[in-house]
Amino acid sequence: MMHPNLHSSPSNPQLIGVLYRWSDFVSFVYVHPKMARVTDDQKNHLLGYMEKNIKFCQREFYSLNGKETLQEDWHKLRATLNSLPGANKSVAEWQKV
Repeated sequence: MMHPNLHSSPSNPQLIGVLYRWSDFVSFVYVHPKMARVTDDQKNHLLGYMEKNIKFCQREFYSLNGKETLQEDWHKLRATLNSLPGANKSVAEWQKV
């Protein structure tokens, strides 16, 4: 028997006793951007960047401030990759991809 204060109607989901069906509560799943998967566009952009900048992927310091320049390049690349649809990762996380 249904609870006296509850009723079933087209605007109200079907009730099973006093509980709604589980599927009525799970209408969407939120995925945190850091948990999202890397998309093909992000992979292609990363690989294309590394193909064009061989010294970047070899981690060669190509100036007096090479280490700082390399870090700046990674931060710029991270910003570009994170602006594309898909995963949102830190520099360290993109370096592992």
